[in-house]
Amino acid sequence: KNVASLYIIQFANYILPLITVPYLVRVLGPSGYGMVAFGQSFIAYFVLFIDYGFTLSATRKISIERNDPIAVSRTAFNVWGAKILLCALSFAMLLLLVSIVPKLREVDILLFILYGTAVGNVLFPTWLFQGMEKMVFISVINLIVQFFVVIGIFTLVHRPEDYLLYAGLVSLGSIGAGLVGAVVAFFKFKLHPVIPSWRGIWQALVEGWMLFLSMVSVSLYSVGND
Repeated sequence: KNVASLYIIQFANYILPLITVPYLVRVLGPSGYGMVAFGQSFIAYFVLFIDYGFTLSATRKISIERNDPIAVSRTAFNVWGAKILLCALSFAMLLLLVSIVPKLREVDILLFILYGTAVGNVLFPTWLFQGMEKMVFISVINLIVQFFVVIGIFTLVHRPEDYLLYAGLVSLGSIGAGLVGAVVAFFKFKLHPVIPSWRGIWQALVEGWMLFLSMVSVSLYSVGND
């Protein structure tokens, strides 16, 4: 089931753009769609930074602790705390770049709206589902949310001026999936509320550092090409 879930995720990531991209290019026009595509690629750098190495390091740790609900809860909330910290730093960097780069200032509203995808990345505990070997939930949640996003696109986006609306739908979909994923994980794995500690956050960052460096070397290239 876990392998099938990963295939479904990849299938959705490839097939849904085949449905929406031709429509978006037609209704938004080359200029509108180009701005959104640029904004998504630009924000993807921040998502990469926020994702850090947790997809591997936190997954490994959760897998080891899976039979200890207290340990899993402590790790989960420390990772969430680390991602919130990275998200705040990323937003500060975005504000700085927008203020000093004229070209970015021209699309600042678009970038701020699309930053919702980074917030969604913070919320969605992919690493937790992977560590507990419950990837089915990742597929189901993402497919349902993306389905509603696609409906919203065809229902609401009709003119070039709607490019901000499209960006909003993408961000709302990401945040919605993140919230649902966090709630499902909380009840499914019977997590205990734990206040993240600075020591725990620092440990999570240290454990994911080398993995982050190895992943970012490849991911920066692929994101840059997008």
